[in-house]
Amino acid sequence: MSEPQRLPDRHIDELVRGHLRRQADAVDARAVLAGVRARMKKPVAPRRRSWIRWVVGGAVAAALVLAFIGGIALGPVQASAETLVRQAEVVHALPVDRCYLVTTQTAPGSAARFPLLAHSRETQLWTRGDRFWMESVLSDSGGRRWQWGWDDQRRVWLTLDHKEGLRFEEQEVPEPLSLGCDMLGMETSTLLRALLADFDLQRETSTTTPGVHVVRAQLKSGHTHPTLRTAVLEIDAESKVLQKVVVSRTFRGVPLTTVTFTLVETTSQNDASYQLEGHLEDGAPIYSRDNQPLKRRGMLLRLLPALGGRPQP
Repeated sequence: MSEPQRLPDRHIDELVRGHLRRQADAVDARAVLAGVRARMKKPVAPRRRSWIRWVVGGAVAAALVLAFIGGIALGPVQASAETLVRQAEVVHALPVDRCYLVTTQTAPGSAARFPLLAHSRETQLWTRGDRFWMESVLSDSGGRRWQWGWDDQRRVWLTLDHKEGLRFEEQEVPEPLSLGCDMLGMETSTLLRALLADFDLQRETSTTTPGVHVVRAQLKSGHTHPTLRTAVLEIDAESKVLQKVVVSRTFRGVPLTTVTFTLVETTSQNDASYQLEGHLEDGAPIYSRDNQPLKRRGMLLRLLPALGGRPQP
């Protein structure tokens, strides 16, 4: 009887890599994180809080470990594009504040219709999960800055010079502001979930930045998205943080703008920075649906031309 033949090392390596890749792709870190969040919302008796914090902390750590399985597998095994996006989704769901520089390239013919996007300015975007706020420097206002954002109740707010504030409930946001939030804001969790659900994801090798994974997203055949056409993600290989995001946006099916978000800073922000009140002087009035709505409308009509937007009819 002949002795069993040993597979060449390269064949063994290929089998191991394939197994590890399938294991990494099967990990659903989102489900683990969702379970952790659900448990955190349940009321806990005071005497149990200390050990519950320990358990929850361990569960979060476990979720992160699962998310990173594809990235730390033995040998040169590469995680799939889907795995990289899931890893980034878990990391960006954590309460960490990151600042991105925002630049836009408006499609031909769109500048006249949507001057808010084409108006040349410097914009910085701070994100924490799906909350964000932006600060823009108006190009024709002597360096005046205005802050605007989307709070945890999905209300849009803005202020210029910190003396007065405008706030709009989710269902009453004027089109220029809604469009600005959709195009220039970045709800990281929402974006990554949409890419996993409706887009074909392809992993590429970065030829310019070492230590960065590149994922290119193209809308699947037969799928639609209200504002997103394509996306390119640059993901840090170690931290799984989005270093750069380039998205092509549409409006009612027509190409509108290409927006680039480039990570420039990771620094803790106060909770108040994501709220209108955190950007106003003490005692400054806030005009809303329930407080002088006519004055709010008048202020918006005066502000929009300065911001490069169109007044509402």
